[in-house]
Amino acid sequence: MLSGAILSGVCCALFAVVPVLPVRPGEQALPEPGPENDGLRLRLVVDTKVEKGADVHAVRLDLLNVGRQPVTLVAQWPYEQDTGDYAQFLASEVAFVTFPEVVPDSAQTAGGERHSPQPEYKIAPGGVLSVSWESRGRRLKEKDYYNTTPYFPTRGLFGVRARIIVVTKDGKQVLLTSNPVQVAVGASRAMPKWATGRVVSVRPEKKTAMIDLGTNQKIEKGDVFTIRYGLQASWRLTITQVRSWCAEGTVETVHHAGRDTPRFPGEQSVATLVPPSDVTASTTNRAPCSWATRPISCRGWRTPVLVSAWTTATTPG
Repeated sequence: MLSGAILSGVCCALFAVVPVLPVRPGEQALPEPGPENDGLRLRLVVDTKVEKGADVHAVRLDLLNVGRQPVTLVAQWPYEQDTGDYAQFLASEVAFVTFPEVVPDSAQTAGGERHSPQPEYKIAPGGVLSVSWESRGRRLKEKDYYNTTPYFPTRGLFGVRARIIVVTKDGKQVLLTSNPVQVAVGASRAMPKWATGRVVSVRPEKKTAMIDLGTNQKIEKGDVFTIRYGLQASWRLTITQVRSWCAEGTVETVHHAGRDTPRFPGEQSVATLVPPSDVTASTTNRAPCSWATRPISCRGWRTPVLVSAWTTATTPG
């Protein structure tokens, strides 16, 4: 079973199979799709505008057969209640990866195991399967966004790629990654605050931790991050000191269950930014004075090398 086909019934988005038409004079040409894999390529188009103070994203996916043979794709719906065709499966299953990184909300689901035949779709050589939908707000999907589609926590210009593993009728799994697109959240083209970091140092006895984000990533005192250990534990990290490449804060336990669950987050744990609108007086604590006034140092760990789907390796000076 593939990950990502999760939770229906959240706000409905419109999915449609659309024909691919030639570009008319004056129209914007379609972007070059992502890299070919086993004769298939994936193209992503996102057009974002602001209506009544909210972002509206017109999203389009093109799955292209650039090989010499027809390809029959088979959906991987996990549950009997999933009744959509292959185009609807594609829209449900596709995930989005961003730069700066934003982690999608995660969830577990349950349902009756599927025994019915899966829908199929045959793409002829040179053929294209296209799906499109519109989404309002700070996600590129309003439906089936758990485990697939991050919530943009701040305004700014994000790089986005689509990614999916499709399965052919002969059982082959094919990983496809789209071309990059830019999404201006909140009509801003400024660099956004980075929303995902890693814990690089912990002091359980002082209830503090350090992450690998700092002022260079627009982190500020008072920013709040969530650190999770599966479903068994979560902690709140409130930033109290910031330097160029790191930030330190106080750690508060939000949830803990199980005798074998760690009592404190470990190094390399993922810390995700709580959207500023969700941070209230009840979720933000002032650090003890002895720590709030102590300067911090980023020594003891290596300055990060920025490597991603969007950049080449560079070591900051």
